[in-house]
Amino acid sequence: MAPALQISSGNLNAALVESGRGGTVGRSGRMLRSGLVVLEIALALVVLIGATLLARSFNRLRSVNPGFEASHLLTCRLPFSGGRNAAPPRRVAFLHDVMPRLAALPGVRGVGASNGLPLAGLDVGVMFAIADRPAPPPDQRPMALTRSVTTDYFRVMDIPLLAGREFTDADTSQSPAVAVIDQALARRYWPGASPLGGRLALDWSPPVVAQVVGVVGTVKPETVQGEDWATIYSPYDQRPTSAANIVIRTAGEPLALAASVRGEVRRLDPEQPVGEVRTGGEIVARAVGGARFNTLLLGLFGVISFVLAAVGIYGVVSYDVGERVQELGIRMALGAQKSDVLGLILGHAVRLAALGIALGLAGALVLTRLMTSMLFGVHPRDFGTYAAAAAGLAVVALAASYLPARRAMGLDPIKALRHE
Repeated sequence: MAPALQISSGNLNAALVESGRGGTVGRSGRMLRSGLVVLEIALALVVLIGATLLARSFNRLRSVNPGFEASHLLTCRLPFSGGRNAAPPRRVAFLHDVMPRLAALPGVRGVGASNGLPLAGLDVGVMFAIADRPAPPPDQRPMALTRSVTTDYFRVMDIPLLAGREFTDADTSQSPAVAVIDQALARRYWPGASPLGGRLALDWSPPVVAQVVGVVGTVKPETVQGEDWATIYSPYDQRPTSAANIVIRTAGEPLALAASVRGEVRRLDPEQPVGEVRTGGEIVARAVGGARFNTLLLGLFGVISFVLAAVGIYGVVSYDVGERVQELGIRMALGAQKSDVLGLILGHAVRLAALGIALGLAGALVLTRLMTSMLFGVHPRDFGTYAAAAAGLAVVALAASYLPARRAMGLDPIKALRHE
């Protein structure tokens, strides 16, 4: 639109005099084209830096250990409320019946269950206090996530046992209340000491005091980049919940067992629904889905802007060479060498690229601060990212301007002087 507006509103006689036969390139038109290319390079660099920062952040996210092994893992949800398994004793009995059946399926290495899954949301929490210490006021009690799990849950999920023991079949509703805590809770409330044997006063209804019998690794509850929440695990037999997530460690492709798992549940109870059948890989992928989308989207914009900047440099330099054929012919007739012509053309392109890169770096320093919440493990002003993006764009700009510059070097001075 800018050239169209310039032509429609300009002085036609001045334009004919400025760019007519034998004249040189019009200053205003040349400045307009150069300004647009500088702006294009600057914007391309800003987008390219943003895309590179997001790509590096996404790679950092993928390398974070979520606290469990996601490969060869199949999960499904069993809602108990409203059916014949709604009563707590029936929930426990159903799990005791269905898990051996699932464990006997070909290709199954282990079966466990929990009311909540890693990276699937915070779910249920409880206020608690250390029973052997002065109790804080009720409104100042800390909160922890709670998970009701079966005996094999930690082994199936490959959550490491760091101290003490896991739950056993002896941890029933008739035995004393016990708990396994994660490393985050142990470090926070027993720094430099062993939490084994400690007692947790849990504000359930009715209140429960559970003895800590084990410590396991910390698991990311909601997002890979999110904070570590203190977590308290209880035996499912002691605290059955209204739904259970079956976790199955498989030897092969997890989804290949999905139909068999549904079939075993239906054979045991035709009225028991089975939902949210997912693999461990899908759970992790969903947790980083937002970061992946942002990276792909801005990466696509970065590639497009990168190409447009190269095309813009090429177009301006090529047009500039075409408009300056007679000038170049005069220079060569007066003794200019090919290297002089090359330097003249490339110098113009280098100045445009340098100005655009300088403006782009300044803009990126300001705008990437808005991306801080989108980045993980990467500083929004990472020097390496800025340098690599600027160097890459500079190389592309030089390559795009070399072709028209090479064409200018091959001009015949006589033909150039006769050029219309």
